[in-house]
Amino acid sequence: MLTELQYNELDERYGKLLYKIAHWISGDLATATIEDNVQELWLALFETINTFTRLNADAYPEGYEDFKDTTHWNKYVKTALWNNKNSRGKKITQKFSITKDTVSTWNNEEVFEKETATHESVEFSMLLEDLPNFLQEKEALVVRMLVEDPNIIRESGEVNKSALARELGMTWAETNQLLETLGAKLQNEL
Repeated sequence: MLTELQYNELDERYGKLLYKIAHWISGDLATATIEDNVQELWLALFETINTFTRLNADAYPEGYEDFKDTTHWNKYVKTALWNNKNSRGKKITQKFSITKDTVSTWNNEEVFEKETATHESVEFSMLLEDLPNFLQEKEALVVRMLVEDPNIIRESGEVNKSALARELGMTWAETNQLLETLGAKLQNEL
């Protein structure tokens, strides 16, 4: 059983990673909500702690407190979470016959009942308003540009750094460094 302090440590270390993976599980609200995915990943994290404790009882007799700061645990938990993502994503794909980022609406009435989240949604608008509180001015500007101008993002999902550099009036290297800094602030290191 975890204490509140241990739970808070897990949330601080892996919370952003859980949300990132949750977004990657299905990619849209028609097949699974992000909140549902996050809850499933928290359960998977708790199961991972129990499994790791059982498998490594000799090496870490005190359990979670012994292994929580080890590289072995860090790699194990990340692998377990990504494997959970792959497993859940596969089940969703089979359930809804997803092909090339689409969901058939044929005999899937629940697809019509789901909310659609866009960059214009209230939740996302609140995030954009909050950006200056934890990002520098240029970083917040980049996030806004990426959200508002889809031409800056390639079909592969990668940022077109040259186009972004032109828009910002910066060099490619400066833009690349800015994106790396921004990426580190917005997500856990993988």
